[in-house]
Amino acid sequence: MTSKIRCSLLAIALVLVSAAHAQDPRSKVQPAHSKAVISNVIDLPKKTIFGIPLGTTEDQFIAQYGPAVGYLRLNATQSLMLYGQSIGFLFDGGKLAGVRLSDHLLDWRLANGADMRTPFSHLEWRLSNGIRKDSRMDEVRRIVGKQLTSSRFDNYYTEAGLRVDMDVVTVRSSASDTSEQESQQRLGGIYIH
Repeated sequence: MTSKIRCSLLAIALVLVSAAHAQDPRSKVQPAHSKAVISNVIDLPKKTIFGIPLGTTEDQFIAQYGPAVGYLRLNATQSLMLYGQSIGFLFDGGKLAGVRLSDHLLDWRLANGADMRTPFSHLEWRLSNGIRKDSRMDEVRRIVGKQLTSSRFDNYYTEAGLRVDMDVVTVRSSASDTSEQESQQRLGGIYIH
C-alpha cells in the first residue's frame, strides 16, 4: 500500500471518528458551568426564552451555557436538554423550539444522584405577560382572557405561534366557596412549543 493511500485512509478514519463523536449525545452532557448572564423572562412575542432566541442551535446553546445535565432523544427530530431537575430545553431539528418547566422533570431519586447545578438552577421564571411559576389560575385567566382553552385535563393558549400548555395543581384548602377553591388552583409548570 502506498503512503498516499495510507494517508487517505487515515484521514477518512479521523473524519468518521469525529462524525461519530459529534452524533454521540454523551458529548452534550458533561460537568461544566457557565458564567453567562441569564434573564428570567420568557418573551413569547420576541420569541426568546431567558433571552435566548428560538432557533439557537444545540451547539451554540452548549457553547454559551455549558453542557446539559441530561439529554433525551424524543424522536427522530426532537431532543430535550435538561438543565437541572426542573428545566428542559426542547430542540427540533437541532434548533431551540421551546422549553418545559416543572418542579420535577426527573424522578427525585434520579435527580438526587446527579449534579443538577446549572446556570438555570435557581431561576424564578416568568412570562413577559406576567404569568409566573405558582401564579393563581384566576390571575392566569385574567391575563390570558378568551385565548385560554381550559378543560379538566387541558389548559393552554397560543401566543406568537407558540402553544403554552399549563400544569394546574390544586392546593388543598378547607374552603367550600367556589371562588376560594379557584384561587387555590395554581400554575405548577408550563410547556412552550
